[in-house]
Amino acid sequence: MFADHTDNILDQLQDVGRRYRQMNEDVIKSSKDLRMHLNIAFKSVAFIQECTNRTDAIAHFTVRQLLGRLIGSGGASLDFALNGFYQASLMLARDMLETSYLLADFALNPGHVRQWETAKSSKDKEPFKPVKLRERLDAHYGSHNKQRDNQYRFLSSVAGHPSLEGVAFTMFHETADGVRPLFDVLKRRIRKPEGPGVLKIPPFCEPAFLSICLEEIANIAMSIAAMSGKWSIMPLDDPMRIDFLEQQSIWFAHFYPSK
Repeated sequence: MFADHTDNILDQLQDVGRRYRQMNEDVIKSSKDLRMHLNIAFKSVAFIQECTNRTDAIAHFTVRQLLGRLIGSGGASLDFALNGFYQASLMLARDMLETSYLLADFALNPGHVRQWETAKSSKDKEPFKPVKLRERLDAHYGSHNKQRDNQYRFLSSVAGHPSLEGVAFTMFHETADGVRPLFDVLKRRIRKPEGPGVLKIPPFCEPAFLSICLEEIANIAMSIAAMSGKWSIMPLDDPMRIDFLEQQSIWFAHFYPSK
């Protein structure tokens, strides 16, 4: 006979989710940087959604579908981060990044939309591989210290296919200052272990990992929001557009102040 423990299982999942979400929320509330990342990420996703709603479903069908995918990935990535599933959050951030390359290419080359839609063979699909898209974007906008390449490599290493960096994202080690992550988020590399390793199985709360998730989501979502208005009929003086641009300006002034 099937032993139905659904209620008990759902209660346990809810308890775990509630505990780590509260811990991560407390970390965000105690940090202005994290509050700003969360604010612009949320506003960006909301702006993308509004632009999608105001985009012609026939004339820009494919673009609209891709924007819809980004809304889902952005919301889920934020939710995973808040609940302590950082690697899963970055997996979706990587999906957002790849999709943003495609949309940026479509914005520069409208004819590529139809070319992408009809691509069947490996040869046809070759121009739309992430590396090819990055090369075209770098050629048009410039490449500041290989920023696009570095960002993609980072997300691919920790949240793409199984890798040593990805494994290190859940490994901690005992140090003189306590238990610390084996992966150095600031330097984007694996630290040399100082003591015995400690495996932490998600979900858990680690401020450094929460920070990198929110920062990546904010950066990617902002770039998509900035281009999503290209296909929308939203007026330039729309209050939501003005609010997004103001918040974006405040974010850039805080994290990249003029010298």
